[in-house]
Order: sequence, then C-alpha cells, then structure tokens
Amino acid sequence: MQIGMPLNAKTSTPFTPALRRLLNWLAHPHILFWSLPYVMVVLTIGTLAQKNLGLYTAQKIYFSEPILWLGFMPAPGMPVVLGLITLSLATKFFLSSLWYWHKAGINLTHLGVLLLMVGGLLTFLTQREGFLLIPEQGKTSIIRDYHHRVFTVRHEDKILWQKNFLALRAGDSFDLPENMGRITVDKTCLNCMPAMAEKPDGRRGMAEKVTLNAIAPEKENEQNIAGAEITITGQHTDINGTYVLMERMAEHISFSDKDENMSLHLGRFETYLPFEVELNHFAREFHPGTSEPRAYRSHVTIIESGQKWPYVIEMNEPLRYKGYTLYQSSFVEDPKGVQTVLSVVENKGRLFPYIASLLIFIGLLVHVLIRLRHKSETSS
Repeated sequence: MQIGMPLNAKTSTPFTPALRRLLNWLAHPHILFWSLPYVMVVLTIGTLAQKNLGLYTAQKIYFSEPILWLGFMPAPGMPVVLGLITLSLATKFFLSSLWYWHKAGINLTHLGVLLLMVGGLLTFLTQREGFLLIPEQGKTSIIRDYHHRVFTVRHEDKILWQKNFLALRAGDSFDLPENMGRITVDKTCLNCMPAMAEKPDGRRGMAEKVTLNAIAPEKENEQNIAGAEITITGQHTDINGTYVLMERMAEHISFSDKDENMSLHLGRFETYLPFEVELNHFAREFHPGTSEPRAYRSHVTIIESGQKWPYVIEMNEPLRYKGYTLYQSSFVEDPKGVQTVLSVVENKGRLFPYIASLLIFIGLLVHVLIRLRHKSETSS
C-alpha cells in the first residue's frame, strides 16, 4: 500500500505547476551529486589552510561565512551549500518519498541523514565555546571567550559600560554613564607590543611609561594580546588623561570628590557556568628524557548548590554535565604556579549525531534484510 505520493505523480495536488517544478528540482539527487564533491574540496582546502591561517581564521573563512571568496570570485559558502542539501533532503523525504514497506530502510536512512544535517545546523547556530583558567586549589565558574573581546568600565562588580573591542576604531568617541566623562579611542591593536612612552605628559597609570605598537597577529587568535589607548575627558579632571589598556591588565581610577572606584578593563567576553569547577591537582607526564609533556590531567571537583563530587578530566576523557562539555586543553605555567586550561563547549545539537547514526544503521540493516527476503522469495 502506498502512503505517500511523488511530486511528479499525475494527480491533483495543492501545488501550482511552477511550485511543483521547483519542488521536483529540489528533491532530485543531482543537488547532492554536485554538492558533495564541492563540500569535500572546500573541507580539504580549509583544513590545509589551518596550518598558515590558524584554526579560528581558517574556520571563519572557509566554514562559517555564507560567501567564500576565491580571490575576487565569490562562491557559495558552506552554510549555504549545507542548507541547500538539507532543504533537498527534507523535500525528498516529506514530499517525494514512496512510503512502501519495502522502502522502509531507505526512508529511515534518509531520515537519519536529515537529522544529521539538522543537528549540524543547530550546532552552528547555538554552539558556544570558551575556556576556564583555574590555578591549583582555586575555583571558578567564569567562561572566557576564545575570540570575542570587550572593553568594559566597571564600578566594583557592576558593569557600567561595555563595547565590542573589534568594533572600536581610532577616533571613536563615547559618553560614559553617570556624567563620568567621554572616552575617545586613540589607537587599537589586535596584537600589541609595549614600548617606552616618549611623552608622558597627560598620560596616566601604565601609560606614563608605556605605549602600544601593533605587531603581526598570531595564527591562533587566542594567543594574541589585544590592547588600546584611550583618552578620558570630562568634568572630573582628576581622571582626565590618556590610558593604556591591555588584556590581563586593568586600570583603576577613582573620583576623589565622590570616592568612587572605577576600573577600565580590556579582555575576553565572559559568561558563567551554572556550577563551579575547583582544581584540586594538576598532573603532567613527560616524554622520557625530555621536558615535553606527553599527557596531562586535571583532578577537579564540581560544586553546585552545596553538593560536591570529584572527577578527573584527561586529554581524551572530557567531563559532560548540564549540557556543557569540559575538555583538557592545555596549561599555563608562571611564577605563581600552574593553571589548567579547560575548553568549555555548550552544544545543544550534541545528541543529534548519535540519534542520526543509529537511524542510519537501522535503516541500512532493514534495507539489507528486506532485499535478502525479496531475493529469497523470488528465487523460491
């Protein structure tokens, strides 16, 4: 018994002839036939480009943008191509599939592939990545973004004003809240090298001794140290002047007439986990006879609502909890001691690949069994 009806069937449908032709075109296998080789070529080029461009830049150019520029020539980007493939599969599955029993395996396989594409789209739209930086015997719930940097003005723990660092340009001016004054951006650099300031007049804090020079960005964006020089003008003359801001360093200013402490901060955009992670111990193993780490692991404690439980995060054994996945990424060693770096990924589409793979496996198995049964019946 046929439950569905192909789009090209000669029967009355709610589709106009033009719409039916479009749907027939979308459901045709030629879209998948021509798109998959293109996807494979772009994946290969993008993967090879990571060596020179770095992971983040290569992913942004080859895998994230809707338009892929090949020199001066535009080409469809991966989101557009994968979206077209998903639309084609959905049209084929819902509007053009024949729902016979002997087609059950094929239809299940198509549904699995469709779920795989939908999961990829959900991941692309919702996935958030960052990292935790935790010293031994310390704890935190702050996720620092790998790439998104912000310029922030704080009063104690309250954020008064915040701007996307990449949107700042020399000459931009902004009024601060509460009549604090006006900020003018003098210069910005994605990767900065401090140098001695030649003219300390009118410069305050670190800027009295240091100015910033732009240097070539690192391949990996998270290794860049961003910076900016800004000038504050306004009625509070005791804070007027030029300031230097760099990642990991904050400038603290105060209004003597109000005794208000403010801080200017340039750093990674921060979000928070719904729980805390405490680092009890960080362990390393070295290659014999060298100081090159072979493996490292973090012995952590998860703290939530007064409850605690231990866990060991290793390079190939992440921690999954509350929709977050924590990976052992690297470590930082400085005079204060060792700090572990845990990558944090929040992926709402994480389960889709598992469900889709199971459906594809079942679909192929059902198809093979139906074919074997059919062959047995015809030969007997």
